[in-house]
Amino acid sequence: MALLIRAVLVLFLTWQGLSTLMSKGMNLNFLMTRGPLMFPDWLPMGWAGLQLLLAIWLLTPRYRQALWPLLLVLAAPMLALFCYPVWMQSSGGFPAIGAGQTLIKQLAVCALPLWLLGYRQQSKWLGMAGLALVFVWLGAMNFTQAQATDLAMLVQSSPLTRWLDTLLGSKGVAALAGVWDLLAAALFLIPASRLWGALAISLALLIKLHFLATFDDALMYCWLTVTGADLLKSALLLVVAWVVTPWPKANGASVRPIGPARRRSEGPATVLR
Repeated sequence: MALLIRAVLVLFLTWQGLSTLMSKGMNLNFLMTRGPLMFPDWLPMGWAGLQLLLAIWLLTPRYRQALWPLLLVLAAPMLALFCYPVWMQSSGGFPAIGAGQTLIKQLAVCALPLWLLGYRQQSKWLGMAGLALVFVWLGAMNFTQAQATDLAMLVQSSPLTRWLDTLLGSKGVAALAGVWDLLAAALFLIPASRLWGALAISLALLIKLHFLATFDDALMYCWLTVTGADLLKSALLLVVAWVVTPWPKANGASVRPIGPARRRSEGPATVLR
């Protein structure tokens, strides 16, 4: 699991860092131009360099030393929720979230470096809270017109989901996605049904992740746009779901031989119970 977490983090940091460099910071345009602070022009390049440095660091045997800086890099964008126009004023502002949808996903993603640092229990609770926040909040947003319009563009871009738009229409698809997300979150929060909730969450994330290959505005050539980076976070959230879920394991002791094979395995005089 540690190798999988490191691989996905390296992929995300490398692709996003290179995308920032090659687009000259266009994928950070929202943070650079719409906030209350004026940032120097070199900041996107510095941020990209930091992401690439952390990606390389994670590939080394001393990767654990990079985890606390990585945690800060993953958590820092959430500060924009308090000082940027991330709320949909046309829908009354908070809690109707617009540009901040990609920012709230950072909370769950922060569980991954915590897991690698050995804080397994804290990572579990943070990952569960982060996934529940994303699926409840964004699931509810699927019932708004603006979210239905955005989702329709993704659904229509893929031959795997286009038939849903033809069958249900954009509002119907958005309502279906909203019900699925809310149901998945509810199942995930109940210990007895957490496995089923994790499977429902995984399916939703896999569907969203495949739009990275079908949606025209996800990539500029091979570099991530703002939408592409948001879709790529689905891979990180998918790993979070796997990390925090107690998956059933095969237990060899539960399968016991019968007849002569059982007697041979138990020995001539000792029966192990």
